This record gives sequence, C-alpha cells and structure tokens, in this order.
Amino acid sequence: MADKFCANCGELNAAENNFCSNCGAREFKDIPPRLAARLGTPSERAVTFPVRLSLGRVALVSVLSYGTYMIYWFYLTWKQLADETREDHYPVWHALSLLVPIYGFFRMHRHMAVIEELASNAGLWPSLSKGWAVLLWVIGSALWGASADKAGVGVAAVLSIVGVALITALNVWAQGSLNQYWEKVKGANLREARLGIGEVIFVLFGLLAWVGTLLPA
Repeated sequence: MADKFCANCGELNAAENNFCSNCGAREFKDIPPRLAARLGTPSERAVTFPVRLSLGRVALVSVLSYGTYMIYWFYLTWKQLADETREDHYPVWHALSLLVPIYGFFRMHRHMAVIEELASNAGLWPSLSKGWAVLLWVIGSALWGASADKAGVGVAAVLSIVGVALITALNVWAQGSLNQYWEKVKGANLREARLGIGEVIFVLFGLLAWVGTLLPA
C-alpha cells in the first residue's frame, strides 16, 4: 500500500494511518506519481512518527501551565492513540471531559487503561496503573480547585503547589509509559513531536494563574 500526504500539514504518513501522525488531521492526499517515483516504494523510504514527548518537556510545561497542560496532553495523546486502537476518537471532547465533575474521572480511567493495555499487548511491563492514575488526578485536581477558594495567599500557594506537583507527576508517569510503547512499536522511525501552539497558550495562561496565586492582590 502506498504512503500518503496529510492534506493539512503535508506530513508523510503510513498508508494505514487514519490520522496524521503530526497534526492529527483526518484528510489525506495521494503522493503524485512523479514524486512517488523519486521517493521509491514504501519499504524504501522511512515514514517518521512525531509522537514522542520528552519527560522533561512534559514536566516543565505541566508546571508552567499551572497543571492545565493535562487538558492539552489529553487531547494530543488521544489523537495519537486513534491509529493504535483502531477506534473512533474525538480528542477535543475527550479533553474537555476532564472538566466535567465525576465523568472526567471515568475518562481519565479510560485514557490510562488504553495506554496500559497497549503497552501490555506490545510485550511491555506497563509501569502505569490506571487506578493510581485516577487517584492522583482526583487529589491533584481537588487541591488545584480548592486553592481558588482560599483567601490567604499562603494557603492558596501551598494547595496550588501540591496540586500541580501531583498532576505533573501523573503527566510524567503516563507519558513515560507511552514513550516506552512508542519506542517499541515505532522503533527507528520515532521522533519528537513538535511544540504546538496549544502548549504555548496553556503555558501563558498558567503563568498568569501562578502570578495571581503567589502574589497578593
């Protein structure tokens, strides 16, 4: 089967991909015959998969974004996992579900269960535990939300720091397990995902939140 170009960003994708490995778009276009001849057969050219996120990057963005990076991470990795599960994924709604009380916990469980199952099916010993992941999210998001209700700057700061630390630990833990999976199934074709505008927006929002939490009004 011939490889194909993403109609949105131009990334070269494997024929079996349902979503672009770079931007997540679902629209593709065929490689022009002349270009295909220059590129060679699919077996002769390497298709790269920009899906890996370094743990340092995940940790830094999680902290700077005041923990809100989890929402963007949910969106991004759910797009990436669509081709692995062979199921219909709706990454935007999936990410927004984290903001829904109670229901968000079930979506967190589902997200982590998919990573855990894929790692296990790939012959890896998954370090991620979906149960502990949900517990970290429950406690971290509770502290995260409680900090906004505290009048004292000191109390709000402590709650925020602990909450963000727990959410960051969860993000790094989950991405570490996912990276192991990507390294196993993508091998030499794996590369780092580009920094997205969404990450920049969440960091800017988070910095404003940190200023509002740590500095007296």
